[in-house]
Amino acid sequence: MTHTDQKTPLESSTIPNFAKRHSLSLSTVYRLIKEGDVLVTKIRGLSRILKSDEVIWIDSLQKKTHREG
Repeated sequence: MTHTDQKTPLESSTIPNFAKRHSLSLSTVYRLIKEGDVLVTKIRGLSRILKSDEVIWIDSLQKKTHREG
């Protein structure tokens, strides 16, 4: 049995959880992955988005917004 501390943030998430957290459709997330905007890591055959890669993606959105603004 594994214990999960509810206060500790997840280090990675599934693609559907990532999509839900960012209010994106699954097809949009898969497009972002295909275009290389969001990186996916395979862990024992499971596709996961690492927290560090999520932070990089969010930072890239902020930089893009600043350039356009």
